[in-house]
Amino acid sequence: MAAIIDRKARDELSDLLVKFMTGRIKSFAFSNATFDITSKDKTVDRVVGQLWYFYDDLIDHTIGVSPDQWDCLKYWLAFLQTDDHLAIIRMPYGHRHRRIVAGVYLAILAVTAVISWFTTAWISLYVAWPLLGLSWAFFPQVDPEQIRTIESMYPYAPFLSPADWQAQEHLLDRFSLPEYRSEVHGKPYRSQPISLMHVKFATIIFLPIVLISALWPCCENIYLRAPATPAQPLKGTRGEEPTSGPKDWKNDSSPGRLNYVIRSDPNVGAVSGNSRCG
Repeated sequence: MAAIIDRKARDELSDLLVKFMTGRIKSFAFSNATFDITSKDKTVDRVVGQLWYFYDDLIDHTIGVSPDQWDCLKYWLAFLQTDDHLAIIRMPYGHRHRRIVAGVYLAILAVTAVISWFTTAWISLYVAWPLLGLSWAFFPQVDPEQIRTIESMYPYAPFLSPADWQAQEHLLDRFSLPEYRSEVHGKPYRSQPISLMHVKFATIIFLPIVLISALWPCCENIYLRAPATPAQPLKGTRGEEPTSGPKDWKNDSSPGRLNYVIRSDPNVGAVSGNSRCG
């Protein structure tokens, strides 16, 4: 079945992005407005999720991005002007010892709990729990080298290659975006430290759940342009994933996900994995 294309929602999101990029709205207003957009066009929700990486939703600030991130925002803005959809590539990432350490910590916690239960000496559990939680809270969850590799795979995402981006760049002409200026578009902002402490504290409180979830591999999503199938009227039945474009696809074990293998291209190597521009 053809995928739904909601041009009104895409234009609304484009307008909000332009306002944020030109300093007419701050991060709180941008975040609230983008997440308030309701549409059956799955691409709209996915782009909103990707834009979340370019601002801090814990502090109200004007745009503060690097030159590379500014270019990424331009790629997403241009993509919203098309009727294309997004293919998802999923690539596992995370510190290579993350799952091992999580398993060891769970075993220690379980053994300590059993000992405490049978000896009624709960002091051992009371000591082990916060110490393990504090240790896990500061354990590196991701491998920086892996992240750099993922992000370097498709630097023009959601476009497949420089040529793909250049063919769509003219779609930005009507917005008259300013040139990037670090003193205007790259103003630094700083998250409130208390928010980070809340995360660490929550990690300690819910340590068993956190450790169990860490046994599953982390996956980063790369969203790449997949040319649209004929548009499905907005009042029709719920749209499905696009079934045409520069990809082969198959069902993934994760609910609601597809694992795409992008076919070889003169400018892009074939992969079976994923990344994010940001």
